[in-house]
Amino acid sequence: MTQLPDAQLVGAFELSAPGCDGARYRSWLVAREADKACALADFRGRRAVANSIDSHSGYNALRYLVAPLAQNGRFFRVTHLSGSHRQSLADLRAGKADIAAIDCLTWALLRCHAAHELAGLAIVGETPLCPAPPLITSVRTDQQTLATLRRILTRLVKAKAARASFISGFTVPDREAYREITRWEEEAAALGVTTL
Repeated sequence: MTQLPDAQLVGAFELSAPGCDGARYRSWLVAREADKACALADFRGRRAVANSIDSHSGYNALRYLVAPLAQNGRFFRVTHLSGSHRQSLADLRAGKADIAAIDCLTWALLRCHAAHELAGLAIVGETPLCPAPPLITSVRTDQQTLATLRRILTRLVKAKAARASFISGFTVPDREAYREITRWEEEAAALGVTTL
């Protein structure tokens, strides 16, 4: 929506991980077990970690949630960027940060395949649902190729590997649905919060 506005939308996967609803997903707010009884407001002045500033699930969604709680445009004392959701979780476990927003699909996959990476961590909140990550292609992709991509992806979701990855379907949402992502950014900015 921000860096590739001319890309064509191929579609999106429907997801069955806890926290997902068809082609909509959310992020969990994750902290250490010691803070599992804390509400988001209790993290004021503490340290956040996000995977990257261009991430909706790790950065934009968290900024959207803290914006109404911010004072003078700030909520966290400091936010550092980790480069990935997995590294954000590692930083939480190591005590380098206090809270992160982790998309629910990543959380579910780690729970199944690398549960040790979630040890000592707890979900303390959640973001609203938003459109699932889009699958995109070049604006130059012709309509026949686009139709082929969609046909193959529709077949792919029936594979066992797709189901094991919490992929339950494929759909072509209206591109306008993704406007919700930029609206969250705009609403946070209207409250004076442009960065975490």
